[in-house]
Amino acid sequence: MARNSFSQFTGLIKSRPPQLSDLRVAAKRILFGQNFLRRVEPKILVAIVNYDFSENADRLKGEFSKFFPTILIDSTSPKPPNSVDFTIANDYYPGQWNSSISYAIRENYDWLLFIASDVQIEEIEKLAKYATEISKRSEIGVYAPSLDMKSRCAFSLQYNRLSLGIREVGIVEGFCFFARTDLLAQIHPAPVENVFGWGLDILLCKAAYQNRKKVVIDDRVKIFHPSSNPTHEIDRVLAKQLSSQMLAEDQLSWVNEIQQQFQIKQFSPGATRSLEIGFGSALENYFDAQQCWGLDPLKHDEPRMLPMNMKRRGIPFRKNTFDSVSISESQLEKSQMGMFLVFTPEYKMMKETCRVLKQDGLLVFFFPSFKNWVINDSMIAGETPGGSVDEINKFVLGEFADKFKFVSWKKQEDMLWIGYRMC
Repeated sequence: MARNSFSQFTGLIKSRPPQLSDLRVAAKRILFGQNFLRRVEPKILVAIVNYDFSENADRLKGEFSKFFPTILIDSTSPKPPNSVDFTIANDYYPGQWNSSISYAIRENYDWLLFIASDVQIEEIEKLAKYATEISKRSEIGVYAPSLDMKSRCAFSLQYNRLSLGIREVGIVEGFCFFARTDLLAQIHPAPVENVFGWGLDILLCKAAYQNRKKVVIDDRVKIFHPSSNPTHEIDRVLAKQLSSQMLAEDQLSWVNEIQQQFQIKQFSPGATRSLEIGFGSALENYFDAQQCWGLDPLKHDEPRMLPMNMKRRGIPFRKNTFDSVSISESQLEKSQMGMFLVFTPEYKMMKETCRVLKQDGLLVFFFPSFKNWVINDSMIAGETPGGSVDEINKFVLGEFADKFKFVSWKKQEDMLWIGYRMC
């Protein structure tokens, strides 16, 4: 058959030389094949698991269904959700874990976004967007949004930080995560003897690293995990004991080692770029970007430190270039009212910053001498009556306050960092 086809093909060439139209048709077929391959997207499933948070479970299912196939699994709640898909026995977390993963494997999904229904998520569209992007990155195995600082959490590295966005953390919590199904299959089903399921998130993250995949959180998206409901309390001493028995000594040691590793150094996977303005001759690269550039009024020998002339040329980079822009106090002018931006009367520096910073990019102001300010710790923390965070936003950003969202602050010795994300 192959010989006959080849003979027919060669005979056709001998009888008629290839025409330009033939080449166009061949090119279109090749291009169609390439476009078809590009259109093959990873299959993503969202599983909302619920016990007694039925109203929020219905809300989460309704919102996530706009972006992905979504199922709602209820563990026989006293008042079940209206949109429940599957009802299972109340076998605590392992029952919800097993049911979600079983469905994802059976239906051939590539990724599972697992969400406990007590989790409060406001930025659902943003989480859906970034989960889709993550699903196409081969180096990542497990992903999760960061946590509001008031959330209940066992692993402090998941709390929201000033970072370039995606940050490697080693371990994420099991109440909201996005993971490859092939990794989940390696630790499925949950061990029967571990009744409460503590430590299953550790097994998942360990499996990711055993398969040369990273475990990351995203500081661009923040969720809130409330305190446990007193009526849902379990025997926490027994839960910890069962978890320790399941994990064994070597895995518990791994937990401590990897947490220490990422406490010391912040690592952001992927191509990231930072810009530092007014920090002098040295590039600090506070956020460990792969590429770091600097602007300073003075000329320096460092090739990535460029002379700054805001009046004549602005910031010499294209739109949406940087994941973070850091601005030193030296570029701010003091007055009796506090600190405000006076680079030019039309705020050219901030206009330029908005131009070169990516959406959800990080803007950080560094104030080495903040002790002399009227601003104090309670104001920064939002504890002063009258909405002091909004006051500080206007205080620092002026007319650009509506373009940014306050993220957090950090105090280190005599230096104060105030961080925002571009809306």
